[in-house]
Amino acid sequence: MLPSDPSPKATSVPPTTFKVGDRVRVKRFGMGPDVTAVVSSLPVDFTGRSQVVFEDNVREWCAPEELVHDVAPPKPTNNVDHPRHYTAGSIETIDAIEAMVGQAGWSPLTGYRLGNVLKYLWRHVHKGGLESLKKAAWYLEREIEAQEKKP
Repeated sequence: MLPSDPSPKATSVPPTTFKVGDRVRVKRFGMGPDVTAVVSSLPVDFTGRSQVVFEDNVREWCAPEELVHDVAPPKPTNNVDHPRHYTAGSIETIDAIEAMVGQAGWSPLTGYRLGNVLKYLWRHVHKGGLESLKKAAWYLEREIEAQEKKP
């Protein structure tokens, strides 16, 4: 029987958890490891079968129990190169700091202190909260004291 064949037994189409375009894994005995496909058509009759397209453009109707959402594993966070608390916003904190302290006339110590001010301000919502704000204030106060001591 084709999915489009009318059935005297039932006229309703069962609900599905899939949408057209969803990537799925097809679990079937005899097909080897799970095969990935894309849902191309939702159920049209009581069988609840959805049409999928395999990577070689072959189309097939699959029962709901044969399909599993193909969820890509989450990308691991790289806490060394791109930690989340420094990548919030349109640029990374390191890029902003380098642009700020790279200005002419900045001493290395001024760059260090004010770079830390920016770092702690940038991350306070995502890491550290009030403590990060206090650290930013501490570094800013150190820079103010250094500037006041200049002749």
